[in-house]
Amino acid sequence: MPKPRSSPGVVDDWDRYWTGSKDGAAFSSGGISHPAISAFWTVFFLAADPHQARIIDVAAGTGSVVAAAQQAGRNPEDFVCLDTSSAAITTLCTRYPGVQGIVADALSIPLADHSVTVATSQFGVEYAGVAAVDEMVRLLAPGGRIALIMHYRAGIIYEEAVSSLDA
Repeated sequence: MPKPRSSPGVVDDWDRYWTGSKDGAAFSSGGISHPAISAFWTVFFLAADPHQARIIDVAAGTGSVVAAAQQAGRNPEDFVCLDTSSAAITTLCTRYPGVQGIVADALSIPLADHSVTVATSQFGVEYAGVAAVDEMVRLLAPGGRIALIMHYRAGIIYEEAVSSLDA
């Protein structure tokens, strides 16, 4: 796997985070498994052309989007999952052996232009910044689809994260 291009301290922090969340749940109160999030992905993947078989999940963590896609009838083997954390990718690929895992920076994804038909990210790409969304769009084939779930700036999760960062 290629080495991430992020600063080593940031990558180490994400590795510690994902190593500590062995079951893939980022929050103890439902968080990424909340029914509203599951419903969003179910609708998205059911509406997507089942022949659109190359999907990239950016800042994939340990595979919550892959899990939701699988529940909607998609094949995990259709996924390429990218994260800066090797711990996250190792866990994800253990949970879903057919997934192609890539350890890399979301600002420089080592895939060809127009090489995917679906691009996703759940609470991840925003940490890499707006340029990472542009990078995801670069990967999309004509007629491809993109779906992002991101924190709402005035929302409680965002405020909690800011408070934690300040502490």
